[in-house]
Amino acid sequence: MASMSTEADLDTQALDDWPHPRKRATSSSETNAVWRRSAFILAGIMTAFLGCGEGPGEQSDGTPAAQVEIPATRIQTGSLGAIIAEANGNLQAARFSAAVNSAQRGLAVDSAHADLNNLLATAEAAQGRYAPAIAAIERALRHHPEYALGYLNLGGMHFRLGNFAESEVNLRRAAELSPRQSSVRRRLGELYLATGRPAEAVTEIRQAIALFPDDATLNFFLGRSLEESEQSGATEAYAHAAALDIGFSEALYRLSVMARREGKYELADSALTRFTHLQAIGDGDADVPKQLKKLRMGVLNAPEDPSHHFNLGEFFLRHGFVEEALNKFGRTDALQKGDAHLLNYIGGLLAQADQVEPAFDFYHRAVEADSGYVPALVNAASMLAMLKRYPEALPLYQKATRVSPQDPRVLYFYSLALVNAGDPTQALTVLEKGFAYTEAETQLRGQYEKALATLYRKE
Repeated sequence: MASMSTEADLDTQALDDWPHPRKRATSSSETNAVWRRSAFILAGIMTAFLGCGEGPGEQSDGTPAAQVEIPATRIQTGSLGAIIAEANGNLQAARFSAAVNSAQRGLAVDSAHADLNNLLATAEAAQGRYAPAIAAIERALRHHPEYALGYLNLGGMHFRLGNFAESEVNLRRAAELSPRQSSVRRRLGELYLATGRPAEAVTEIRQAIALFPDDATLNFFLGRSLEESEQSGATEAYAHAAALDIGFSEALYRLSVMARREGKYELADSALTRFTHLQAIGDGDADVPKQLKKLRMGVLNAPEDPSHHFNLGEFFLRHGFVEEALNKFGRTDALQKGDAHLLNYIGGLLAQADQVEPAFDFYHRAVEADSGYVPALVNAASMLAMLKRYPEALPLYQKATRVSPQDPRVLYFYSLALVNAGDPTQALTVLEKGFAYTEAETQLRGQYEKALATLYRKE
């Protein structure tokens, strides 16, 4: 993991998912200088505390994890519940073959299980294997004829295969069984758009928005429905979509077209400027826009799923589109509110991208979600230390030490902050306490020994 520092005389690397300085300074003055800087350098790579590997629902080629609805994980007991959780976990991590295997193991125990059949269908459809996916859903519906999610997903699969009549039958049945599900109304709206019935689409999409307000995808579909049915309000719908999702190039393009058609030239020019900005992603790499299109399709197909928004945000961040990334990460948080681990993970991605203040924002959200979550406490404190906001950083470190009083890593970082805050005496006390908890012949023990030697010399 790259450090956020550009200093030439200090190298860094991760230690047991925690960062540490590795290179010894060549003189006492250099050692002291390195010690004073180290808190900032370490804070820059504190994301290793959690790790920023594969994000939720992400595939190596940037495609969305799944295109059908996945039921919320249910609390279950026994081996079948564990298998369902395993299948869900594989799906969310885009391990589709493994998800198929998990679901099939569960179905060997209960072949009629509705959610297991749906999970199997999800994993098969994600690999383009629609025949076994449809067979799994139909098996679930034979045993559970009022399983609304099954009709929704079966209708969605037939829609993607171009079987619009079959799609409509199943989507209408889903609407009968679960009339207050926004995803059902959205898919009916999409079906009506695809089959030349935009006025009916308007009705369905408006119902979806009432159930799931302030969603960019739904407002985009509303704009399309209004535009194609030649009703007023399309421009406003596109504008709302583009304001909710600032990286939504399709909405920006339609907004530019409609606004210019209505003589709203300033709005049209603004939308076109933002659209043009988004077209530059990838710096000429033709594969990057293709990946972006796939990720956007994930959001369009399931805007209720936070993993699609996360994946798009991570993609934007990786390509330097920070504002767009923050917009998507904010939507992820809104859809999966209070997930401290996810918020800490997002903070780590932002810290790795040298976005210190936004990283602190997400770390702070994680602390608000779980005030005893040590990784978020330490990461938030480290970002504040990088911003030289020591009076705010120290209480967070102190809270982390109260939660994990014998964790030498927490104590080490706390001591660094104390030195930078101008309290080497207290830093030495904390270091000596933390040293007692380190294991012999470890890299962390070596870091402690160097830090203690520095402070002993200063005394």
